[in-house]
Amino acid sequence: GITLLEIKAEEYNNATLKLSTKQFKEGVNDLSFNIENISNYNIAILENNYTLSFFDTPHFKKEFLYGNNVFLAFLTDQNKLSVKKNKAHLLKNVIIGDMDPLFNMNQPHLFYYLPQPETSKPILDFYLVNTSISATENKLKVTINNTEFIIDKWAAYTIKGLTKTNNTIRLQLLDKNGNTIDGPFNDSGDRSVVVKNSIN
Repeated sequence: GITLLEIKAEEYNNATLKLSTKQFKEGVNDLSFNIENISNYNIAILENNYTLSFFDTPHFKKEFLYGNNVFLAFLTDQNKLSVKKNKAHLLKNVIIGDMDPLFNMNQPHLFYYLPQPETSKPILDFYLVNTSISATENKLKVTINNTEFIIDKWAAYTIKGLTKTNNTIRLQLLDKNGNTIDGPFNDSGDRSVVVKNSIN
């Protein structure tokens, strides 16, 4: 069967990520970040919980469209695992034009990170903002193909036992009563994952 095995990653307790850029415009922007207390990092940018890009420099270009541009930026370690600390991420909604903010920055959010659509090493990783998970409070429900897991520790996990090439993974942030917490990204829906040369 399918199993999840927690990956013991370095914690980087003091890693910080800050956005220095203050002004944004429609089209391509030059973004500058300030990173402290971590080396061999990447900055992962997740837009609208779907489009993922990696940058190994604190300065890069990013396009913003008219309207709401929600993105999560977070640090990853040398193995591309997310650094799970409050100061190691920032959630931003860049609003271009005379638009109302359509995104609540203060409610609990779950972001789907790994596995990406194609992988040879299936790893589960996700990002929590404005919430935590524990044995007594909120939890993460993970459905891999038809196997369900309830996770109460924020960590990355190796996914073992995937025998098929084509798989589906769904992440849901649950309250302590087992109901999905309201929010635009708290149910990832089914994500398809192609496992190449799966020998695990």
